[in-house]
Amino acid sequence: MSESFVISKIEKGKQVGGRVWSDIEGVTYYESAGIQKWGESYRVGIFKIAEENMAAEIFEINEVKEFSTLSGVIEYLKTNSPITFDSMNTLKGQKVFDPSVIYSETSVIYSEE
Repeated sequence: MSESFVISKIEKGKQVGGRVWSDIEGVTYYESAGIQKWGESYRVGIFKIAEENMAAEIFEINEVKEFSTLSGVIEYLKTNSPITFDSMNTLKGQKVFDPSVIYSETSVIYSEE
Protein backbone atom coordinates (compact mmCIF):
# COMPACT_ATOMS: atom_id res chain seq x y z
CA MET A 1 0.00 0.00 0.00
CA SER A 2 1.13 3.55 -0.55
CA GLU A 3 2.01 5.70 2.44
CA SER A 4 -0.82 8.13 1.59
CA PHE A 5 -3.35 5.25 1.56
CA VAL A 6 -2.19 4.05 4.99
CA ILE A 7 -2.32 7.60 6.39
CA SER A 8 -5.86 8.15 5.05
CA LYS A 9 -7.08 4.97 6.75
CA ILE A 10 -5.42 5.91 10.06
CA GLU A 11 -6.88 9.42 9.99
CA LYS A 12 -10.35 7.87 9.53
CA GLY A 13 -9.84 5.93 12.77
CA LYS A 14 -9.20 2.55 11.13
CA GLN A 15 -6.62 0.22 12.60
CA VAL A 16 -3.91 -0.71 10.11
CA GLY A 17 -1.29 -3.35 10.63
CA GLY A 18 0.79 -6.18 9.40
CA ARG A 19 2.12 -9.56 10.45
CA VAL A 20 5.25 -11.50 9.53
CA TRP A 21 6.97 -14.76 10.35
CA SER A 22 10.74 -14.51 10.59
CA ASP A 23 13.63 -16.82 11.32
CA ILE A 24 16.33 -15.44 13.62
CA GLU A 25 19.25 -17.72 14.40
CA GLY A 26 17.14 -20.83 13.87
CA VAL A 27 14.19 -19.62 15.97
CA THR A 28 10.88 -18.87 14.21
CA TYR A 29 9.14 -15.69 15.39
CA TYR A 30 5.69 -14.27 14.78
CA GLU A 31 5.71 -10.48 14.77
CA SER A 32 2.85 -8.04 14.37
CA ALA A 33 2.42 -4.28 14.49
CA GLY A 34 -0.60 -2.03 14.24
CA ILE A 35 -1.47 1.67 14.36
CA GLN A 36 -4.73 3.42 15.19
CA LYS A 37 -5.71 7.02 15.78
CA TRP A 38 -7.25 7.33 19.23
CA GLY A 39 -8.74 10.73 20.00
CA GLU A 40 -6.07 13.25 19.07
CA SER A 41 -3.17 10.81 19.51
CA TYR A 42 -1.87 7.72 17.74
CA ARG A 43 -1.42 4.32 19.32
CA VAL A 44 0.95 1.65 18.09
CA GLY A 45 1.02 -1.98 19.17
CA ILE A 46 4.08 -4.16 18.62
CA PHE A 47 4.30 -7.86 19.42
CA LYS A 48 7.00 -10.49 18.98
CA ILE A 49 6.81 -14.08 20.14
CA ALA A 50 8.83 -17.20 19.40
CA GLU A 51 6.72 -19.94 17.87
CA GLU A 52 7.82 -22.31 20.66
CA ASN A 53 6.45 -19.87 23.27
CA MET A 54 3.01 -19.30 21.73
CA ALA A 55 1.12 -21.83 23.85
CA ALA A 56 2.52 -20.28 27.04
CA GLU A 57 2.08 -16.73 25.63
CA ILE A 58 5.63 -15.69 26.54
CA PHE A 59 6.22 -12.57 24.44
CA GLU A 60 9.58 -10.97 23.77
CA ILE A 61 7.82 -7.71 22.89
CA ASN A 62 4.25 -7.00 23.94
CA GLU A 63 3.36 -3.32 24.09
CA VAL A 64 0.99 -0.58 23.08
CA LYS A 65 2.37 2.97 23.17
CA GLU A 66 0.90 6.38 22.51
CA PHE A 67 2.37 9.16 20.38
CA SER A 68 1.21 12.72 19.73
CA THR A 69 2.25 12.58 16.06
CA LEU A 70 2.07 10.02 13.30
CA SER A 71 5.70 10.78 12.41
CA GLY A 72 6.65 9.66 15.94
CA VAL A 73 4.88 6.35 15.34
CA ILE A 74 6.63 5.83 12.02
CA GLU A 75 10.06 6.48 13.56
CA TYR A 76 9.27 4.10 16.43
CA LEU A 77 8.28 1.36 13.96
CA LYS A 78 11.52 1.78 12.02
CA THR A 79 13.61 0.89 15.06
CA ASN A 80 11.29 -1.61 16.78
CA SER A 81 9.56 -3.70 14.10
CA PRO A 82 10.36 -5.42 10.81
CA ILE A 83 6.94 -4.33 9.56
CA THR A 84 7.21 -1.19 7.47
CA PHE A 85 4.64 1.59 7.56
CA ASP A 86 3.90 1.38 3.84
CA SER A 87 3.33 -2.40 4.06
CA MET A 88 0.44 -1.98 6.49
CA ASN A 89 -3.15 -2.44 5.46
CA THR A 90 -6.59 -2.16 7.03
CA LEU A 91 -7.45 -5.16 9.14
CA LYS A 92 -10.55 -7.25 8.78
CA GLY A 93 -11.66 -9.42 11.66
CA GLN A 94 -9.24 -9.60 14.56
CA LYS A 95 -7.22 -6.47 15.22
CA VAL A 96 -3.55 -6.41 16.20
CA PHE A 97 -4.24 -4.66 19.54
CA ASP A 98 -6.91 -3.10 21.73
CA PRO A 99 -6.40 0.68 21.43
CA SER A 100 -8.22 1.40 24.71
CA VAL A 101 -5.30 0.01 26.74
CA ILE A 102 -1.69 1.25 26.82
CA TYR A 103 0.79 -1.26 28.24
CA SER A 104 4.29 -2.61 28.08
CA GLU A 105 5.12 -6.28 28.66
CA THR A 106 2.09 -7.62 30.52
CA SER A 107 1.38 -4.82 32.99
CA VAL A 108 -1.40 -2.33 32.26
CA ILE A 109 -0.22 1.28 32.39
CA TYR A 110 -3.46 2.99 31.40
CA SER A 111 -6.91 1.82 30.44
CA GLU A 112 -9.89 3.82 29.21
CA GLU A 113 -12.45 1.09 29.83
